[in-house]
Amino acid sequence: MVRYKQFVVLAACLLVCLVACNNKPAPGVTNAGERATGNVAGAGSLLTIVDVEKASGKAGLKLVPRDPTKGAGGDLNFATADDKMLAMLVVADMSIFAQWKGHATYNAGAIPGVGDEAYKGPGGPTPYLIFFRKGEKVVSVSSFMDMATAKPYLSIGQLTELAKLVASRL
Repeated sequence: MVRYKQFVVLAACLLVCLVACNNKPAPGVTNAGERATGNVAGAGSLLTIVDVEKASGKAGLKLVPRDPTKGAGGDLNFATADDKMLAMLVVADMSIFAQWKGHATYNAGAIPGVGDEAYKGPGGPTPYLIFFRKGEKVVSVSSFMDMATAKPYLSIGQLTELAKLVASRL
């Protein structure tokens, strides 16, 4: 069971790196570390620190610069005050959405009520990723894993709340 959890974490990291390497930042995003009144230009209008703090119940969160080598491969990367990666938002295109949707490991079932079409993943007992499309816009919201407990920091319910919020802002 421990090896399975390690595999799931590794697979998620690879997905993040693939998306980060194959994907351009959201329009207006030049550096995920840039801030203007607490928000990143462009993607920051989709999800803010306050939004993630409210959904997670954690205070003192911060945005960290995009750096896929450190796991921060998203357009927005949220970390705790002690620099543990907590959550990530990726803005993608329809070709990436089709890949995610068609990949059995990452598509573990539909999530109703988020955008036009949404799915959770990866497969297994504790999904920690939601990807969705609204029109031609594609977004994923994901949680990092707490290595001490082998569980995601954010539940599928918390991720759904964040995904619905992002979809409402597209």
